[in-house]
Amino acid sequence: MALMVNGKKRKMTSGITCAQLVKKLSLSREECIVKVNGKPAADGRKIGAKDKVDVITIVFGG
Repeated sequence: MALMVNGKKRKMTSGITCAQLVKKLSLSREECIVKVNGKPAADGRKIGAKDKVDVITIVFGG
């Protein structure tokens, strides 16, 4: 399925979870927040083709 992630279309398998998406993007779950349709989403949340997904990377440091 085609999925909009951070405003870009990406091909993903149907029924992918937030945790699987983060792994496919080569990110660590501790370093990012996944929002689906504007709301924070749990790791097990399945993403549909019509969902809008934002992956926000957390910046550490001082």
